[in-house]
Amino acid sequence: MSTNLSIINATIEKIIIILMESSILESEIDRIKKAISDHGYKYIEPLGKGGFSSVHLVSSEKYSCEFAIKISQRRSSIHASCVDTEISSLLKLTHPNVIQMYEFFYDDLFIYVVLEYCPGGSLEDYIKKNGPLKKKELALTCQQIIEALQHCHEQNIAHRDLKPANILLDRHNRCKLADFGISDLQSSTKVRLFNGTYSFMAPEVVLKEAHDARKSDIWSLAVTFYMLATGELPWGNCKDKAELKKCITLGAVSLNGHDFDFSFVLLLKRMFKLNPEERPDISELLQYKIFTDFCPNECLSAGSSLMKLPAHAYTCYKFYNSRRRSLRSLSVSPFNNPLNSDDDNSSESLVEPPKVQGSNSTRPNSIGLNSIQSGFKLGLYSGQNLASRGKILPKQVPLSMNPHRPPTILVKPKLLKGGF
Repeated sequence: MSTNLSIINATIEKIIIILMESSILESEIDRIKKAISDHGYKYIEPLGKGGFSSVHLVSSEKYSCEFAIKISQRRSSIHASCVDTEISSLLKLTHPNVIQMYEFFYDDLFIYVVLEYCPGGSLEDYIKKNGPLKKKELALTCQQIIEALQHCHEQNIAHRDLKPANILLDRHNRCKLADFGISDLQSSTKVRLFNGTYSFMAPEVVLKEAHDARKSDIWSLAVTFYMLATGELPWGNCKDKAELKKCITLGAVSLNGHDFDFSFVLLLKRMFKLNPEERPDISELLQYKIFTDFCPNECLSAGSSLMKLPAHAYTCYKFYNSRRRSLRSLSVSPFNNPLNSDDDNSSESLVEPPKVQGSNSTRPNSIGLNSIQSGFKLGLYSGQNLASRGKILPKQVPLSMNPHRPPTILVKPKLLKGGF
């Protein structure tokens, strides 16, 4: 009974937050613009809004690069958990087909995550506008998504929300796997987590069974590939959840009536196996003939490929180098005063960011690279004792020698490969 009550309360909290978020962000837009400006970015325009965050286009005033800043609220445990998970995942992932995180910072209300800007929108937008992908375009696109997910699984990360809407296109039409807010960072063990988008969920997730999240990713990937090839879900436009659940749990996928390449049909049949153990591992997928026929030269791992670095990436690399140097000689911790902590002596309590001299506002604080690059959970939920939430926060977090410009978490841009 208590478990059901907790689920109901969490659902109510989520609904309230979604209803309130647009007005909160609108009323706080001046504060957000100032926070962004304090970290060297110029606000351009909003890009979109999801259930837990909003995304805004900004430019680096110094380097004339455009970035996307994802802004989430700190006051909710739901928001904080998703941001914790996404940042922890992106800290471990460096692949040309995974969205790049450049830095993140926070103030007392919001968390700001600076991401690679993908002006091409999502694959969902692309197929709505242009229709299903042609055979070679499909093969090249699927190949990039597979390589991105393979890198995730190699780092013990299951995405858990694979769908065309979460795969972005950069300015060169390269795929970028994004939105790691509900990813599983310990995918080697079976989990009982049932978040995600229902139409893309694997049968074992729909049935709320303990499962290997990596095998569930394979199912979601199959639904994604089907949608890219046909422009529709394998379940049709089913609106009734009970009917949809029945279709998913029975594996009612028809591969007839479509102009599919034979090797693509074989691939989907294996990926749509009801028994998760019978689905292929991600490392097996690129061996199928559709990839060796249509993109033999492209099917190389990111580590072994010799890829040309686009001109804009050199600018990002300069951005990385100039800011990274400031992290090498840092020793002062900004985590000095507990914020609403039950234990004032706890080293694992989140604290209030430092005040700016001559101002009543709070300067957005940045997180140092050395303290969290091992994948520690960040514990960004305002007013919580992190130890009680099972979060890990290092005792020492570097702070910039310049108190008006704290350090930033920066990740080196990787070499990028050609698109379709």
